[in-house]
Amino acid sequence: MSIPGFWAGAVVLGTLGFFAVRWRRWAVVPILLVIAVGAFASWSEWTDPSVGPAIRAEAGPWYGYHLVASVILACGLMIAGLARSKRST
Repeated sequence: MSIPGFWAGAVVLGTLGFFAVRWRRWAVVPILLVIAVGAFASWSEWTDPSVGPAIRAEAGPWYGYHLVASVILACGLMIAGLARSKRST
């Protein structure tokens, strides 16, 4: 996955999670699973000794930081939705 793909996925899944957690708290679980599987797959490629150096050469040394920051953004949006839903009730 590319760096813009990380950020696009984080915004889309984070926004879906924001509204899902405001609707029903359990509705965010499938979105969290998608984020976890995607992050694990990308991180395992990044740390693979045979593929990782090629990704570093093509995408740059900041690839891993973008991956982690995009996951934090997606989860932060879901937490913001949870905080907002608690304040509403």
